[in-house]
Amino acid sequence: MSIQPIYKDLWPELAKAACAMVRAHMDNETMVPALDDVAEQYPNLTREQLTCLWMGVNAKAREGLIGA
Repeated sequence: MSIQPIYKDLWPELAKAACAMVRAHMDNETMVPALDDVAEQYPNLTREQLTCLWMGVNAKAREGLIGA
C-alpha cells in the first residue's frame, strides 16, 4: 500500500520552509511574526501549512530538541 502525500508537489518547498521556520521560531517570541517571516519567503504556502510547520517546530523546541 502506498500513501500519496496531499501536497506532493510542495514537498521540496515545505522542507525548505520548515528549515526557515526553525530560524523564524528562534528569532521571534510569538507565532504570528514567525509565520509572516516564512510567508514572505514562501508565498505559495497557505497560512494553515505555515501554522502546522510552526506547531511542529514549537513542539520540538519545547522538548529541547531544537533552538537555544
